[in-house]
Formats: sequence, structure tokens, C-alpha cells
Amino acid sequence: MKVLEADGIVQVFEGREVLAGLDLTLGQGEILGLLGANGAGKSTLLKILSGMQRPVSGRVRFLGKPLSEGYPGSLARMGVSINEPVFYESLSARENLEIDLAYLSLANAGHRAVESAGISQLLEKVGLTADSATAVGRYSMGMRQRLALARCMGHHPDLYLLDEPLNGLDPIAIGQLRDSLRNLAAQGSAILFSSHILSEVLHTADRVMVIAGGRVSLRASVPELLSKGQEGAEQTLIKAMEG
Repeated sequence: MKVLEADGIVQVFEGREVLAGLDLTLGQGEILGLLGANGAGKSTLLKILSGMQRPVSGRVRFLGKPLSEGYPGSLARMGVSINEPVFYESLSARENLEIDLAYLSLANAGHRAVESAGISQLLEKVGLTADSATAVGRYSMGMRQRLALARCMGHHPDLYLLDEPLNGLDPIAIGQLRDSLRNLAAQGSAILFSSHILSEVLHTADRVMVIAGGRVSLRASVPELLSKGQEGAEQTLIKAMEG
């Protein structure tokens, strides 16, 4: 089943073409790793795919329907974390999630979200202490990234759009996040995540798409890339990122 389809996406900022006719598809249970140098247009693409930004031309379909027709209600079926996550800094992780999930329930009648009693399990899944009273304002970047993922998971989305979710994570936390993403995909969710950590993209994703100069410079399956060995795969990705 196709969860996400984008055709001919073009975006222009201040007279500069940031995305130039970009296409992609993402199926149920699939993980797509998005790569590109800084300024390649990764975050812009994620915003367009979530419906938060309109492209100059092109179309996006989510679960078989035009995204423009369903927004913002479509966000109730997405887990979106783009740019640096924002929280209520003086509140704990649990309190932040309670507010987010209550908002989702009010904004989307009948929407299936984790109830308050399940928040502890949600936090534990991402490696955070469920009963901690520590204010999120005291969290490290890695802990904030974990909380951002927990917030995305709280309403059982069909699609995850994650911008640099590995930023600030130590090797143990990266492994935990990798396991979390693989488990979510195994449960049927489609996942699109961007990263600069080539080795982790190759360990986590099923397919890779590289953007350079606003265009797709490489599409490949991970097994295809790894047929050249780890070093060869990474060199292929770096060359594609250079355009």
C-alpha cells in the first residue's frame, strides 16, 4: 500500500529553486533514508510532505488522497518532527506528552491516541525515565530528540516524517532509536527520516534517496548499496551528495 506519493515537487525561495521536480513514493512498513548536504532542501521537502508548506507546483498524495484536501486533519495520522523540537521547557516529559495527547484528542474527534496511563510505557520505549520530574529545559539534545520521537509515537501514526532524529544522540541511544524505527515499520508505519550519519542510514533504512541541487541524485536500496561493502556504499552516497 502506498502511504505517501509526491510528483513533480517544485519550491522556490527568493527567486532560487530549492526543489526542482522531485518525486518519491513510500509504502506501508517501509523506511526511507533522506540524505543531502546542508541546504539541499531536505527540511523543505519534509515540510511540504507534511502539508505545512505548499509547493510552487507538484502534488502530494497521502493514503491515496491529495494532501491539500485533508490538511490539517491529515496531521492526526502523521508523526512529524521537523527542525529543533519545541517543548514546554518548565514541564517534565510526562507533562509535555499529557498536554500534546490531550490536544490531539480535542482537535481530532475519535482519534486513537495513547491514554495517560500509557505514557510511562511510551517514555520507556525511547529510553527516558517515566517518573522523572526533571524539567525538559534541562534536557540534553539527545534527550530532547528521544522525547520528540515519543511525542510522534503517541497517536499511532501511519507516517513518520523525522528531520535529523539522530542529532545529539550517543551510540547507545542511536541503537535504541534504530530499533524503535524498525519496530514501528514492522507494525506497518511508513517512515521517512533525514540524517547526516551515513552508517546509520545504511543500518536503518530499506531505501535511500539523496538530494543535490534540488534534484534526486541517487535512489537505491540499501542491499544494493551494501553490495559494494560499507566503505563503498558510503563513498557512493558522498559522491551523490556532492551532485
